[in-house]
Amino acid sequence: MPWGIEAKHPDDFLKDQFYLDAVELHVAVHNMSEAYRNPRLDLNDVLDRLDSEGMPQTAAALRR
Repeated sequence: MPWGIEAKHPDDFLKDQFYLDAVELHVAVHNMSEAYRNPRLDLNDVLDRLDSEGMPQTAAALRR
């Protein structure tokens, strides 16, 4: 790591972001759900997609 950069799994990265600023991550995911138009996705749909795409820890943390 010559530049001090560490590769992380997306779930680990987003989980770290959750612990740094849970409110901001909630806002970002809410904004994502509002951006889906065809098909429309609500917040639970987005969280289900995160879970099914290999980010179950992040989805679980955001559901709490």
